[in-house]
Amino acid sequence: MIQSHPVDVTFVAGFSVPLPLWNRNQGRIAEAEANVAKVADERTAAETRAYADLNEAYQTLARAAEEVRILRESVLPGAKSALGQIREGYSAGRFGQLDVLDAQRSYNETRTQYVKALADYHKAQAQIDALTAVPVELPSPTEPVSKTYGNRNKKAPRNE
Repeated sequence: MIQSHPVDVTFVAGFSVPLPLWNRNQGRIAEAEANVAKVADERTAAETRAYADLNEAYQTLARAAEEVRILRESVLPGAKSALGQIREGYSAGRFGQLDVLDAQRSYNETRTQYVKALADYHKAQAQIDALTAVPVELPSPTEPVSKTYGNRNKKAPRNE
């Protein structure tokens, strides 16, 4: 006789669901808040640097514009006039060649200073354009700085 044994078969299935009763992910929340604060601080620092650079560029521009105006209106004409008078005096025999050369050197130094001031003006203008990325009102090197800044409705010419 064949005897039959009952077979026990058991199926076990399970699943788990994390219940955030005790761990509410406080560590990651704190980390995210710290990152947000860090980014805000970095943005503030970048804005401060940009405003400082812009202010420095405006100061350089104003200083160069004033220097160009003074050189153009008074110093260069005076140096040119002095050179002309010394050349006339040299032709008349009142001045020596050394005096003519000294006057020419002085005039050339004045022109060099004028060109350097114009270069400084245009470099500052380019830096302001790069920092703002929009057209801005700038003092012209042909008029006093205070006059340009006093009249905000009039756009100053940008080309020399």
